[in-house]
Amino acid sequence: MVRVAIFDQKTTACSQKGRPPGFLLNGLLGPDKSVEPLKKILIERTEGNPFFLEESVRTLVEIHTLTGVRGAYRLVKSLQDIQVPATVQAVLAARIDRLRPEDKRLLQTAAVIGKDVPFAWLEAIADLPETDLRKALARLQEAEYLYEARLFPDLEYTFKHALTHDVAHGSLLQERRRELHTRIVMEIERIHAKRLDEQIERLAHHALQAEAWDKALRYLRQAAGKASSRWAFREAARYLELALEVIGRLPNRDEMAEQELDIRLELRTALLPAAQTGRIAEIDTGVVFGELALLEPLRGKVPDEVFADVFVPPVSDGSGHDRAMLLKASELLTAAGCKRSEGGLLAPDGSPFTIEFLDDDSVFEPHHMAYI
Repeated sequence: MVRVAIFDQKTTACSQKGRPPGFLLNGLLGPDKSVEPLKKILIERTEGNPFFLEESVRTLVEIHTLTGVRGAYRLVKSLQDIQVPATVQAVLAARIDRLRPEDKRLLQTAAVIGKDVPFAWLEAIADLPETDLRKALARLQEAEYLYEARLFPDLEYTFKHALTHDVAHGSLLQERRRELHTRIVMEIERIHAKRLDEQIERLAHHALQAEAWDKALRYLRQAAGKASSRWAFREAARYLELALEVIGRLPNRDEMAEQELDIRLELRTALLPAAQTGRIAEIDTGVVFGELALLEPLRGKVPDEVFADVFVPPVSDGSGHDRAMLLKASELLTAAGCKRSEGGLLAPDGSPFTIEFLDDDSVFEPHHMAYI
């Protein structure tokens, strides 16, 4: 009698959630008596984690401890010789290391693109002839690292499990990762030149990982604007927080004062719907307390304008910062060209400039405001 086991390539450990580990192992190993003691060992060492179980079985097949086909394996080595790594990450790393060099390199390259891997992008950076590329992809599919997720309108692969992607990505040296991210940005810009907006989020990610700070800043702000336009304010705030980090890495930060203040204002707007008052207060404090040095190069460039972003928070963090901010705002205005008089501050055009506390919520607001 010939036993045939047929499995869909998309069948994963995730589909076994809620079922006992013994059920999964019966499907993976089969009923042969030689594998019965192995099932108990695997369940104990993996604590019944379905994905860990699957990867452990694949490892035993690859090192020829098991022979046969899925669902009909036989144990051909002693149980005493079986060693299962302590973590699923270690199992995956060992499996990846056993790949052919060209297959390992391709898997790592795919991982840099992301969990979802457009074939056109992979082909552009893999440095392989198309025939060799497709053969290597077929081997990676057979080993269940990747599978075809989409054929139309463009062929796209995906990693079978996010953890496989993470381990493959982490196995690359930082310099190699940065090089690949740089190439991916260039290829996305080339392939999608007429519809870059569709790829803004991925461009922002890859530019950030490539440490291409100028491009990262531009794409992060565009991604934030795109998110805000569909009311995804938390996502917009995340992009803007990253944009602020990028500005801190730019060598010409003094020249970015105006853009930095714009980003702070955009971030504040994105945080308002979620009422993140603590973070908003931090931003407000940063704007008022930290920008005098950044604003210094702007003074006197445009006559009759107040070169300060006198930004006043409509919320109070209860820390007493409000009145201190008022004093700092006064300092900024004076430095920017306002004049002091017995009645208070005068704007550069001579008109009164007053700042008051509002009694109802302990928040101050300027009556005369100018933005960069």
